[in-house]
Amino acid sequence: MDIAIDLNVLSQLNTTETKAIHDICDKLSVCGIKEKVKVPQIVVLGEESSGKSSVLQAISHLRFPTGENGCTRFAIQVMFRQAPETRIDITIIFEDKSKKIKTWQHSNFQEDGLAHIIEEAKSIMEFNRAGKGFSKDLLRLEIEGPLMYPLSLLDLPGFPNSDKSQENTEILQGLLGSHLDNKDNIYLVVVNPNKTIPEQVVLRHSRLFDPHGKQTIPIITNPDIMRPGSVEERSYIRLAMNRQFMNHFGLGWHVLCNKREEELSFSRRDETEDQFFKGSSWSCIPPVDRGAANLRKKLSLALYHHMRRTLPLVVEDIDWSLQFRESDMEGLGPPRSSPEEMGSFLISVASDFQRVVQDGIHGRGSEYSIGPPNIEKPEGYKPPKHLLKFIEHYDQNEFMETEFVTKEEFINKVVKRVSSWSVIALRHTELVFEVTKAFVDRVLQFLFRPLCFNGGTEAILTTCVDPFFDEKKVAIEAKINELFKPYEKAFAFPLDLDGYTEFSQRSGDRLAERVYSLVTAKAPVSSDDRQKERVTRQMIREAVAAEKDSEI
Repeated sequence: MDIAIDLNVLSQLNTTETKAIHDICDKLSVCGIKEKVKVPQIVVLGEESSGKSSVLQAISHLRFPTGENGCTRFAIQVMFRQAPETRIDITIIFEDKSKKIKTWQHSNFQEDGLAHIIEEAKSIMEFNRAGKGFSKDLLRLEIEGPLMYPLSLLDLPGFPNSDKSQENTEILQGLLGSHLDNKDNIYLVVVNPNKTIPEQVVLRHSRLFDPHGKQTIPIITNPDIMRPGSVEERSYIRLAMNRQFMNHFGLGWHVLCNKREEELSFSRRDETEDQFFKGSSWSCIPPVDRGAANLRKKLSLALYHHMRRTLPLVVEDIDWSLQFRESDMEGLGPPRSSPEEMGSFLISVASDFQRVVQDGIHGRGSEYSIGPPNIEKPEGYKPPKHLLKFIEHYDQNEFMETEFVTKEEFINKVVKRVSSWSVIALRHTELVFEVTKAFVDRVLQFLFRPLCFNGGTEAILTTCVDPFFDEKKVAIEAKINELFKPYEKAFAFPLDLDGYTEFSQRSGDRLAERVYSLVTAKAPVSSDDRQKERVTRQMIREAVAAEKDSEI
């Protein structure tokens, strides 16, 4: 991938100390340190045609569109990141959340390629090029490479210098509110001296998001448009020297000469700017507060000091991670390198597990803390949430009056209720398994301590606990289906004594009848035996009943 960017210029935006901080954070991230120093975003804002794009060009040597056709109509964010391979990702984030984020890559990128990307983004956004409105969509360019350090530039649409429609004003206010309300921003407020100082709207707006002026660097552009020696020039020179109380800023002011169209190279632009400052009234401005090169140095120092203020968060994250690892090591106990030591450890865990579970089953769990964390005990009794709807449905006075129903209505109600018993039983079983399994998991967390709930504990759960519960659940569900099968596909056996007696008598009569029929069919009575006592049905019934009574 061919990406031509002036890395030397971008490198000037990071001091040696800043680069060292980034390198250290990259090494710490390998050790699990997630907190990183926060790199401020450089936000450029000003009125329309005030020279914002020229300021961005002076900072990065990327050719942001300038002139009348280069008016910024939507937010443009350029992000630089360090990565092993060089690549550039382009993303359009639409204000309409129903639209899918558009992302694509460029195989090559030159310093003047930004204008083509912006035009391509306009066509994707279906932007009305002839209009003068704004859009809340965001164009983001992420440029990665091995020699780059984290940096983010944001160009916002300019404040209108003439009356615009109410819709455009509301869009601009929404854009500014969403991007400027960030304490990690560094604001470059571009001031064009084509107006008097009281008419500079951008200075008043800058106090809304940075009231104390600690994150703002105002930049005066086009100082050559004022008549040398005029009152306006003297007032702006005094302003650039940070001597006005109402417009005093902690990071100081800066002065830049905008790049002219005929100046094809940035080096030529810097030479022209240097010659102007040496031969004009602006030579009284301290060198550190004028010129593109000194602006990059000022920004690098502002970035570094801001990053230093976030270092305590990184140190805090390191301390916490160190304590976590030390506690983890302590919870693992002595090393277990031999099979005997491993077996002894597992036996100890099994013994402790059995003790805690038995105490929990018998209600002796007051000395253990195996419940969910941060749980508060209620002062009085409160029904569970899943029972509240039943309590509201079944009023206490609902069963006070006797309801008379017919036998048919009673049977229909019973059948309706019984039809859902199987589903209720299966759901109850599922809930019991969930609660029981959660209890076992809590016991293991208690034994191994939550901070040390590591791969070994997961192995016990997956190889022992989960298969056990899966097997028992299948067996219980099969037994439930077996119990309900007679009620679904056969007549249920009566459970009362009278029903059992009647059923037994009928069964005996059927058996006696079958035996009598079998005897008479297989052994017909001869003429010689007619005088002997014959076997009757009643005799067989009495014999069967006597046999059943003896079994009972």
